Amino acid sequence: VEINYFYSDALQVDCGYTIHLPEGYDNSDEHYPVLYFLHGFGTNHYLFYGGIHDVMDSLISSDQVDPFIIVRPDGSASPYLGSFYTNSALYGDFEDYIMYDLIDHIDNTYRTIDHRLYRGISGHSMGGYGATKLGIIYYDLFGSISSHSGALVFDNLTDLIPDLMYETSWSPTGLFMPTNGIISLFMFSASGAFSPNLSLPPWYVDLPVDYNEEIIESVWELWLSHDPLRIAQDSIDVLPLLDYYLDCGD
Repeated sequence: VEINYFYSDALQVDCGYTIHLPEGYDNSDEHYPVLYFLHGFGTNHYLFYGGIHDVMDSLISSDQVDPFIIVRPDGSASPYLGSFYTNSALYGDFEDYIMYDLIDHIDNTYRTIDHRLYRGISGHSMGGYGATKLGIIYYDLFGSISSHSGALVFDNLTDLIPDLMYETSWSPTGLFMPTNGIISLFMFSASGAFSPNLSLPPWYVDLPVDYNEEIIESVWELWLSHDPLRIAQDSIDVLPLLDYYLDCGD
């Protein structure tokens, strides 16, 4: 397992990624399939997901799968805790960074098989969301999508509103703030991806809900334009080109 860096034109910074090369990579001229694994909210490319590589080695050594490469890019973003792998005026162009800069860098640096049928995209939580959305939009780059506990139906996110209001009620200011609790931080982070507003300090986002627990439709429509379900419905003709795996739970 290696942690490497490269310069991203999309983000205009050096970006880190963790890569796991299969056993024997250095002693052969073979080219390999690649799985891009997108991490979840509140972490980065090198924390919490080390077990993935153990699973990969076990599957390969037991001949259940052919050897392949795993790449885990960094999808964390300041000032909050996740980019949602989306182009954003607040976070930067994370979608372009993954889809153009990173894939091109990996294909030109390592012995990959540069074909959609030998390239998959996967992820957990925020990463499961990103993998599903990007895998469908960029079906010409990927042959498979797998999502583990991903947020795939944005209408379900409205279930978080009571928790957001509860956290806000305990705030000394009584105002929406990312420091009020984990749900508040999630909502601000997601708003930074889907509804950034650089003219609205200090948080620079438009939340999709008001203090009366009502949805702000103009903001919610911005969120829904990133909803994997709606993206899938609008891309129905390309779905048969992709293999899917979805899971959620223990």
